[in-house]
Amino acid sequence: MRVLPNRWIVFSLLVASCAFDWDSFDPRLAEEETTGQGGEGAGASGGGSSMGGAPPECTSDGEPCGDATAGDCDLADSCLGGSCVANLVRDGATCSACASSLCQCGAGHCEDCNVDVDLATQLTTGLGQDGFMFDLVATSPVRIRGFDTHLALGRYEIAIYYRVGGYAGFDMDMTAWTLVGTAAGVMSNGPNMTTPIPIAIDVVMAAGETVGFYMTSTVTSTADQLLYSVGTIEGAVHTSDDHVQILEGIAKKYPFADAFTPRAWNGIVHYTGCE
Repeated sequence: MRVLPNRWIVFSLLVASCAFDWDSFDPRLAEEETTGQGGEGAGASGGGSSMGGAPPECTSDGEPCGDATAGDCDLADSCLGGSCVANLVRDGATCSACASSLCQCGAGHCEDCNVDVDLATQLTTGLGQDGFMFDLVATSPVRIRGFDTHLALGRYEIAIYYRVGGYAGFDMDMTAWTLVGTAAGVMSNGPNMTTPIPIAIDVVMAAGETVGFYMTSTVTSTADQLLYSVGTIEGAVHTSDDHVQILEGIAKKYPFADAFTPRAWNGIVHYTGCE
């Protein structure tokens, strides 16, 4: 076998090195290859390496972070599990930072409630008295705007009172009530029809609040005036929707006198609510 001189071996190695693409060689890749199996873990422990992902937004659960601005419906952001999360108040919660006095939270914003609703009961005949007391319960924020009621045929002067907290224990105490107003010359539409009472009401009720109402003819009479139904249990829900409950109440002699129970009011509650 022929043995090449040493000078030919050196020359061959020089030719091979010239054929290698040195421009594309990156020594950092070679370093990663030698340390690659530990690279991701090392990056995570380093807290800022591109191999370890983004650093956590925050560290301690409950600490303030991000948007620190607090509002009625969007509270200050706080840390949870390394992420900065928004603290939005649940939709439908009562708030105050809107143009009107009746507001609710929606998607983190305080919005006006402006949906007009008419909640009507059934009408029956056969029972009547000078006036009627009953409670309304709001299951969401509402503004009571007015009433239609069930009147015997005739012309009446009607008064409406209200009391926050309901009528129980105060049905004979005139000083515990607020007079909303009176309307003279109210011409009834007669039995089996509701008659609008032209008294503007602006009673705002928060969710869960109870307000008692007393509507009455201002004349004591032996004849039927306000017509109503026999009830089942005083204080039971008579008629309701998603926002308001009308409870069974009591018929009343004028003014704030004898009571007849259980009775169920007949009429329509006009209110403004939230969607």
